[in-house]
Amino acid sequence: MQNSTLEAIAHGVEFEHIADMLCRKAEAISKDSVCTVVAIEPDGRLRSVAAPSLPEAYCDAIDTLYVGPEVGSCGTAAHFGTPVQVTDIATDPLWAPYKELALPLGLRACWSMPIVRSDGTVAATFAFYSRQSRPATEVERAVAFTCMHLCKVSIAYGEMLKRNFDLSHFDQLTGLPNRRRFEETFAALIAGDAVFGLLILDADHLKRVNDTFGHAIGDGLIAEISRRLAAIHKDATAYRIGGDEFAMIVGHCRDDDAVKRIAGQILDAMALPFETHGHSLLPSVSIGGVVHGPDEHAPSHSRQNADLALYHAKETARGSFVLFEPSLRTSMMRRMETIHSVREALEDGRIFNHYQPVVRIDSGKIGGLEVLMRMRAVDGTVVPAGEFLEALSDRRLAVALARRVADQAAKDMASWLAAGIAPEFIAINISGADFSESGIDRQMAAIFEAHGVPLESVTLEITETVVVEGDASGIGRAIKSLHNQGFTIALDDFGTGYASLTHLLMLPVDVIKIDKSFIARLSACGAGEAIVEALIGIADKIGLRVIAEGIECELQARCLIQRGCEYGQGYYFAPPADAERTTRILHSWSPKRIASAQVAAPAA
Repeated sequence: MQNSTLEAIAHGVEFEHIADMLCRKAEAISKDSVCTVVAIEPDGRLRSVAAPSLPEAYCDAIDTLYVGPEVGSCGTAAHFGTPVQVTDIATDPLWAPYKELALPLGLRACWSMPIVRSDGTVAATFAFYSRQSRPATEVERAVAFTCMHLCKVSIAYGEMLKRNFDLSHFDQLTGLPNRRRFEETFAALIAGDAVFGLLILDADHLKRVNDTFGHAIGDGLIAEISRRLAAIHKDATAYRIGGDEFAMIVGHCRDDDAVKRIAGQILDAMALPFETHGHSLLPSVSIGGVVHGPDEHAPSHSRQNADLALYHAKETARGSFVLFEPSLRTSMMRRMETIHSVREALEDGRIFNHYQPVVRIDSGKIGGLEVLMRMRAVDGTVVPAGEFLEALSDRRLAVALARRVADQAAKDMASWLAAGIAPEFIAINISGADFSESGIDRQMAAIFEAHGVPLESVTLEITETVVVEGDASGIGRAIKSLHNQGFTIALDDFGTGYASLTHLLMLPVDVIKIDKSFIARLSACGAGEAIVEALIGIADKIGLRVIAEGIECELQARCLIQRGCEYGQGYYFAPPADAERTTRILHSWSPKRIASAQVAAPAA
């Protein structure tokens, strides 16, 4: 008995089959006996595992019972964790409520042994029933002990296999199936020509939550999103396939409308805030989806299409759903090609700076220089940043570009300082990607200090969208830290955002740059005059410097002078130029007169 059973266990035979085999072998040894194995469920319910000589109705009745101090032989043995011997079922009080189940089957006695795990919990019981009212014989006790021990080995081995399976197939934080389980299920569905819906989801702003509140809060957010995803639909299975990434396979899903309905349910499920560790958070996910049909035999096609849709959702409207359509592939390929080209240019040293003078309009002197990124294409043409903005959607690349631009600007400013021709300030644009990296204040300071450039001579230009679309509190803290170190803070494209005046009050702003769209309306001091005058007036009253962007003609410059605007930039004064030509401009900048004011112009 023992060797054959251990061999079966080693070969992975399931516990139910092992239990049935042991019961049959024990019954063969003790001819008038009936043997059973009953498992104990986590909620304390009894579950018949093996009873080869008992009718199904008896087993069904056992399955309705719970462990207790007076629940027959097996329920009582499980309750106390010790063997229980009942020599007369008809009269023993342990069997009083249940004897009418056993007696009609000719069962007169029952002795049960608990099968106890190494941690002391009871996993199951092994029982001998006799057709006579009597105690167990020594042989029966020995057989029962052997069977109990073998059941214990089988249970322990099975639970170990399940633990290993769960560790390799389920996420330990959320309990959801993991990436491996997803890939196995996905491949099986593909192989079976199944039609199903596939959703790929990202938890929005997880990094921000981790950085702001700590990883325990971030884990709580992921766990709550997982809980809500798991409850979406009986035909939808959620998987955690990455730190902030989930997948959902939707069965019986044959058209786009069905995928849209499930995605809508997910977004609705995320609409309510929840509490974790004393903080109230509102979950948000971005979703990309696709219907996998029988004509899509390569798993990568549907997965890539869902990923493309997700990427589009994240780029266009976080917290929304995008269903894949072929046009997304075209736009995505264009974006990926742009990213590849810019990354190659960065690696090859073909990213460089142009500088555009910021002029004191009243005196014509250069007050500062704005740094503008440029890329030299493989064919030698110079590409302005506006033509490769799509590449900045790759945050790592965007951060690397910003560091390259800042480092080159610091080198050039140091050179101009050494030559005695440096402007008052140099201005650099800071994007949302820069603020996504922790320690931007330390990094920016280190770049300029390494080249001996005073931080007071560096202006950092930040657009309102950086604050509106990012982590407002975290970005606000970073901006204050930069300001405290000596950097000048400028609010770029002022007036085009959602809460311009609010940002002036909440952030340590020193400069506002009036967006060129307002300046363009100053022709002949026309429609835009009142707006520009109001913006300049506000800045003057709260002690801010004003720079007008995009000045293209003398009339605009004259209107700005008349309204007290100190600084301006635009092609009217000078176009952007590379460092070499900018050096010549700084050496030879000469004034010219416009109307009642002198304004300088670059030397030829």
